[in-house]
Amino acid sequence: MDKFKSIEPCIIKVIKLAREMVDSGTIAGAKITTSDGYVNLKRIDGKVIVQREARHGY
Repeated sequence: MDKFKSIEPCIIKVIKLAREMVDSGTIAGAKITTSDGYVNLKRIDGKVIVQREARHGY
């Protein structure tokens, strides 16, 4: 699997906001689109899990 590109600063702000919302229970999870894939946020056992996912077939 190829390495991911670095995430743009504006997307990092969105990820931080989404992480706070998932952590507080406002939303159950989020899938944020980046230039080379997605960032998934979900809550498991009281912890927020952040995963990167490659996008296939540009």
